[in-house]
Amino acid sequence: MAKCLNHIAFIMDGNRRWAKKNKCSAMHGYEAGFEKMLEVVDLCAKMNLKYASFYSFSKENWFRSIKELYGIFYLIEKHGKQIIERWSSADYKVRIVGDKCNLPYKVKNWADELEEKTQNCTGLNVSLVVNYSGRDDIVKAIVKIIDKKNENINESIVSQNLYTSDIPDPDLCIRTGGESRLSNFFLWQMAYTEISFVDIFWPDFSEDNLNNLMKNCLSKDKRWGV
Repeated sequence: MAKCLNHIAFIMDGNRRWAKKNKCSAMHGYEAGFEKMLEVVDLCAKMNLKYASFYSFSKENWFRSIKELYGIFYLIEKHGKQIIERWSSADYKVRIVGDKCNLPYKVKNWADELEEKTQNCTGLNVSLVVNYSGRDDIVKAIVKIIDKKNENINESIVSQNLYTSDIPDPDLCIRTGGESRLSNFFLWQMAYTEISFVDIFWPDFSEDNLNNLMKNCLSKDKRWGV
């Protein structure tokens, strides 16, 4: 049977630097990055992937300026209804991975509605990773296990208590923007994930880029250990 990828995770980096390169506002860069995410979601469905995760907003992003945070959340308010209609019509099942409690009221309501309207969809599983920290994910899992008084702690038990308990670990993680780090993303889940750091800003990421990275990943034999 031919090898295929099941789950790709994306670290969508480089929106602000793309804006600077193109002499436009940071907000315009985020808008371009948002449009690219919609495009790549459809590409993942076209390529018959079952799961796609998009690192959209980390807990560390709260340290950015108020103006920038407002711009990011404004995009969700501006395009929220369009996203729900588009993805439910495309039969994508969408979940929010991360801590929704601290999100702005309107954004949290939108996230709840998005999950509710797509919960019975059977196509591509899309994870929007929002207000997320890999370390926090692991700590919260341990706290859950302690609360359950589970004495038989192993890797499987930890995995079952993460935000991603019902999502398979990524086969491939793609980070655009030229940086070579995970930025606190899926630290537990990506122990054996193939990671590609791409020197392309997220708004410039293309179908050819995705195809080539998938082919490169599939050409490698996965080895466990060192």
